[in-house]
Amino acid sequence: MIVDQGEAEAASPFASEAEGWHAETNQMLEEVRALYGNPTLKCGVTAIGKYASDQFGGTGPISSGRGYARMRAQQYSMPSRYPDKFFMSTWRGGEGRSDQLHFNAAGHQEDCQKGAYSILASVLGQSIPDGMGPAITGATRTGSGTGAYIDLDVDLRGYDSITGSAITGYLIQPGGTGAWVTPTSVEIVSGKIRISDDRIVAGTLVRSYDNWDWSNGIAWPGGSDSSMARGVEADGRTNVPVQPIIGSWSGSTFTDAGLVAA
Repeated sequence: MIVDQGEAEAASPFASEAEGWHAETNQMLEEVRALYGNPTLKCGVTAIGKYASDQFGGTGPISSGRGYARMRAQQYSMPSRYPDKFFMSTWRGGEGRSDQLHFNAAGHQEDCQKGAYSILASVLGQSIPDGMGPAITGATRTGSGTGAYIDLDVDLRGYDSITGSAITGYLIQPGGTGAWVTPTSVEIVSGKIRISDDRIVAGTLVRSYDNWDWSNGIAWPGGSDSSMARGVEADGRTNVPVQPIIGSWSGSTFTDAGLVAA
């Protein structure tokens, strides 16, 4: 069973719609288990995509960009909230697209591979790379001001390595306050994702995959998915991107995305 849903709750002006999603989805799984007499049925969760502007829809206290971030974090929380019931199936990344919203053939290949790998590992117990891709696990700052950079630690999750050049899709918040800005450069260095920018100082935050416009490579506020860091498989394939940095939930409290580079 796969749940591919959540856009309406993400765009809702009511915060409670996203906050209540996990319990409602768990209840749905319980009802399906009872209906089909399968008490161990597992459910894969597809994390929603992203939209260009913080003002999508134009109303309500939860603007679309942040609302979608809240919803993605809710979906990512399902396996830990409900162990042995939910797993992450895929997330709506993808460089391959034919217009603002739709994947082209390459994008569909990526999406289907992520889902297939997740099902094989989580449901059938196969030892294969994680369908959700390598994951960012931490951030370390070196220097302050001129020449400063941040290295993001990456858990390969079954992939041989990561690859990418002129990587886009990351933002920094210098000192942890004020505007989020596009860094000068993002590249792979010694198995880490390195973010370089002279504005980096102590307490700088990093986030990714946030509020990007899929139209013509234009981004909001600056960047795109046109060049994502990706996991490298044993046969050389690089279909699966590194997972985004997302926020987290504790009960009904949401902490927005942002790794602190101490």
